[in-house]
Amino acid sequence: MLDLVFVGGEVIDGTGRPGIRADLGVRDGRIAAIGDLSGAECRERVDARGKVVCPGFIDMHTHSDLTLLVNPRAESMVRQGVTTLVVGNCGMGVAPVRPELRGPLRQAFAFLTGDVEWTWESFASYLDCLAAARPSVNVGALVSHGAVRAHVMGFDEREALPEERSAIAAEIRQAMAEGALGVSTGLIYNPSMFADTEELVAVSRAAAEGNGVYTTHMRHEGVQLMEAVEEALEVARRSGARTEICHPKASGKAAWGRAAEAAERIRQAREEGNDIAFDLYPYTAGSTMLSTLLPQWALRGTTDEIVARLRDPAAIARLLHELRHGGSGYHSGLGAPPYEWERVLITSVGSEMNRGFEGKEMPEVARMMGATPEEAFLRLLVDDHLQVNMVIHSQCEEDMRGLLKHPLALVITDGLAFAPYGPLGRGRPHPRSYGTFPRFLGRYVRDEGLHSLEEGIRRVTSGPAARMGITDRGILREGLAADIVVFDPAAIRDTATYTEPHQYPEGIDLVVVNGEIVVRDGEHTGAGPGQVLRKK
Repeated sequence: MLDLVFVGGEVIDGTGRPGIRADLGVRDGRIAAIGDLSGAECRERVDARGKVVCPGFIDMHTHSDLTLLVNPRAESMVRQGVTTLVVGNCGMGVAPVRPELRGPLRQAFAFLTGDVEWTWESFASYLDCLAAARPSVNVGALVSHGAVRAHVMGFDEREALPEERSAIAAEIRQAMAEGALGVSTGLIYNPSMFADTEELVAVSRAAAEGNGVYTTHMRHEGVQLMEAVEEALEVARRSGARTEICHPKASGKAAWGRAAEAAERIRQAREEGNDIAFDLYPYTAGSTMLSTLLPQWALRGTTDEIVARLRDPAAIARLLHELRHGGSGYHSGLGAPPYEWERVLITSVGSEMNRGFEGKEMPEVARMMGATPEEAFLRLLVDDHLQVNMVIHSQCEEDMRGLLKHPLALVITDGLAFAPYGPLGRGRPHPRSYGTFPRFLGRYVRDEGLHSLEEGIRRVTSGPAARMGITDRGILREGLAADIVVFDPAAIRDTATYTEPHQYPEGIDLVVVNGEIVVRDGEHTGAGPGQVLRKK
């Protein structure tokens, strides 16, 4: 007796091979059979004629570390076909954490939206909290270098001493033993930004010893892009780690056109024997904390220390001069100042008094404040204690499309599991959290023909699974986990926009996680069959 049979769909197995017209049967959370199942007994048959039946999408780069605890239904993710997501990216994570550092770490990683009590200390206890939440999707986690460095060194803005590097590596090995899929770094974020290359080698080597992946948000994304790529390649060579470069981009007009050079250099390194690839989201705008537009000298210390610095008249004068005339030590997605402030959209703020700035571009915020954009920028950071996020329009379509076509590219959201209701419906987050995979398969695969449908599906299923070391998902094959998406290839499309981001996509008919239907006819069933995927 089968639990589910999908009848007559185009089964695309996720490997890149051509699809076949077939039935697919599910039993006990696993794929039981693919072929002619017209005579099989089953509890439910789903008419999939005219639809694609493929593996659930694997989003290997999210920041849903806390939002899954706020709302484990993972609405914005599962409704776009995501059945497995990975948290702990960009060096931003929530474990391990000493009790006295919970507040400072939470403030430092304000991008990780979610008002929940931090009850965990170890990486293992955090994973236990995720499992207890009974999410609708499977969850894997990277241990974040930022959390580990803070755990060992606090927020000291300096290079690690040899004994501290050893302690950091030991913490990463411990997290790997507790189930981490690998380790991530975020080299534009405090405290990861203060690590030197030697520390990064030690970090990635510790992950490699446990057959884990090393993922990196590089140190530069603008005119110094190639320097950042070379550092990532050096770390990969010296550590031997399976390396994933997170969302490389040529940000800021001065860097436009350099994305192809970066991708070619990564390809060369791959041919030289390094297990290295990259990923990106199909949008020309990114999203992160507004504070990343500050220079490194201003980002030293805890959030309280940074805010105190931003209140100092001498620091304010220096920052206003640099923001208007240029300065060094800036690693933002807009390159170095002076900034084109109209490219910065405020997505969320930390205080009710500034809620009216959400969804506004910085020049409009400045007009509302009666200030210049530079003054408004600093005032907003101080008023909201750095708890401000933004969308930043920094790339050109030609660069982004070229990266999407590259043989080593995989597709991610870099987003969070949101919902258009409750606390996760506040603000105007980047539309990628709702629309990445339908946008990629609809606009860039179907409409623009960047890839065949089979290849497009591979880049969001078996490709990410292989990079993360997930062995029983991402492919439709007998015996593997039954994570399945049924969608209309002619209708799939994103509807979320920068001004109205809390909108579900179209064309996703049914989503199955571990054999249980979570989305049916575009509606969430309320099921929570997701599992925490711990590396063994």
